Formats: sequence, C-alpha cells, structure tokens
Amino acid sequence: MQDNQSEKQITRMIQFIKSEAREKILELQNETKQACQVAKLNIIQENTARLEQKYSKEKKQIEVDMRIEQSGLTSDAKLEFLASQEDMIKDVFGGAEERIGELVTDDAEIYSKFLLDSIVEATIALKEPIVKVICRPQDEDIVTGLFEKAAEKYLELTQKEVQYQLSNEKLPAEHSLGGVGITDMTGRIFCDNTLEKRLETRKKHLLPHLKNILFSQE
Repeated sequence: MQDNQSEKQITRMIQFIKSEAREKILELQNETKQACQVAKLNIIQENTARLEQKYSKEKKQIEVDMRIEQSGLTSDAKLEFLASQEDMIKDVFGGAEERIGELVTDDAEIYSKFLLDSIVEATIALKEPIVKVICRPQDEDIVTGLFEKAAEKYLELTQKEVQYQLSNEKLPAEHSLGGVGITDMTGRIFCDNTLEKRLETRKKHLLPHLKNILFSQE
C-alpha cells in the first residue's frame, strides 16, 4: 500500500512539474512573440523614419533643382527678350542714320544750313576768339565757304568777333555722317558737333519714349 501511494505521489508531482513546465513554456513563448513583435515594430518604424528622411531630402533637392532650372529658363527668356528689344532699337536707329546719310548726300541746301548752325553752336560753346574747324574731307569746300556767314551770325548772337581756320585734322569720311568739330588753337578744348554726336545725344533722350512705343503692348 505504501508503495502504491508513493508512486501516486510521484506521478502527481511529475504531472505538476510538467504542467508548470508547459505554463512556463507558454509564458516564454508569449513573451518571445511579444518581444519579437515589438522589435519588428521598432525596426519597421526606424526604417520608415529613415526612408521618410531620405525621400524628404531627395524631394527637397528635386524641388530646389526644379526651382534652379525654372529660374534659369526664366533668366534665359528674359535675356532673349531683352536681346530682341535691343535688336529692334538698333534697327530703328540704324534706319535713322541711313535716312540722315541720304539727306546729307541728296539735299545740299539742308546740309549746308546744318553745317552753318553747327559751326556757330560749337563756337558759342567754345567761347574762343580764334577756332579751328574739323570736317570731313568732302565737306572742306562747303565748310570754308560758310566761315564768313558763321562769323556774322556769331557776332549777331554774342556781340563778339571770331576767326575761323580749317584744321588739318579731318573727320574720317567712312565713319562720319557729317557735321563739324571745333577746337581752340591749342587743340586741347574740343566741341563735337557731328551728326553722330547729335544722334547719340538724341538716342539717350528718345530711348525711354521709343521703348514705350515699341514694347508697351508686350
């Protein structure tokens, strides 16, 4: 009897131990699963954050590159537009120079009057009793023929006398539309009253108005 009771007690102890062991195993398995799940979530979160940061930087870089590219395209378009404006303005003034050249060649009376006025204006600006006149080689005869009238007109306007001399220096014919330059006897003081100079001065005054006419509708 005692042996049977001992065996039963041993059997119950073994069953208890097995039961405790199973519970412990289940507990460890649950803890392991939870730990794995947490670790998995941490890994996913870390990788997600890393990817978001990476693609955020790439997105920002792409946006910056696009802005730079757009800015470059805008700048190129502005430069192209400004260049086209400049070409149109050059065409307008080029046409004016061509027309002036035709008047100088074709209308001797108008050009002669212009030369007379140019000589007197430059003399008034210089305020010297003796001046030298510089002109194109082909204008020498016309200019010297105007010295007497120019002196009379200068006297009338200023009540002062002036003497004119033709300068040995000449305006280059291939680079001059016409007109005159006046210097004092030393050559240190010079008054440019050529058609090029007058046209250049007019360009500065007319340019804003001309741009407004040509490009106000653009």
